[in-house]
Amino acid sequence: MSAEPQSFLTMAFTDEHGNGGNPAGVVLDSGAMREQEKQKLAAKLGYSETAFVDGIDGNRIRLQFFTPNKPIADCGHATIGAFSLLRSKGLIGEGEFIKVLNAGERIIEVNADQIWMQVAPPRFSPSPDEVVIAQALHSLGLDPAQMPLASAPAMVSTGAPFLLLELREREQLAALRPSQAAIEQLSMAHGLIGFYVFVQTASGHYDAAARMFAPAFGIDEESATGMAAGALTALLHQRTGIIRLTIAQGDWMTPPSPSRLYSEVRSFSRDQADIWVGGRGAYRR
Repeated sequence: MSAEPQSFLTMAFTDEHGNGGNPAGVVLDSGAMREQEKQKLAAKLGYSETAFVDGIDGNRIRLQFFTPNKPIADCGHATIGAFSLLRSKGLIGEGEFIKVLNAGERIIEVNADQIWMQVAPPRFSPSPDEVVIAQALHSLGLDPAQMPLASAPAMVSTGAPFLLLELREREQLAALRPSQAAIEQLSMAHGLIGFYVFVQTASGHYDAAARMFAPAFGIDEESATGMAAGALTALLHQRTGIIRLTIAQGDWMTPPSPSRLYSEVRSFSRDQADIWVGGRGAYRR
């Protein structure tokens, strides 16, 4: 290509004041770029994910996502960032849109305050065995002998597979000391994006707090993970029947970047659930 398309910085899943959130790169008019060029630019930008807007055809928006070291099928926070940018620049208005991916299509709702995205139907993998659980706990700096878990771990995907680990207390979440090499090894061995470690809470401000580690995709930790929020919603809906969650993430990073993610189960049947994840986005530059 003769000229590199213009890239932008967005923040996704900010709080109600526009603070915090997860940075996402967004590249417009990228349809003529080869995948190798997109990957090189994503690595140069250095955000946990970058969204490439390959085309806009009416209400159909074609996107691709790249982490610093490889492409990824779908990305929650970069979706929020991309649609926030498109709205800010007047390229789209409010209403319903179709996010077109190589992996399929998802519905996006854009309103004045928030953006909501439909995630893929949940898939539950067989539960990890005791050896894998112990390895996962050790990789987070936790002692399995101290029984730090509040419930059985699960491998769940709503478009991206995560190992979900529920701890008993927020203090445990804050005190995690992850070994990125060990998490990467386990993630690659089990076909995971990464680990989503969470606690349920009755703080009054949010229902769960979480941290996400995905070194296999070049992400040591990120401050908001929409696809993992979808997986967590699917798990808790299956276990408790919950249909709505507010999730805090990013509070324990260095430096902190407090983020707020919202999720809903809009319909469900015996075998399936229609899960949506939403939040605020802001265009920074």
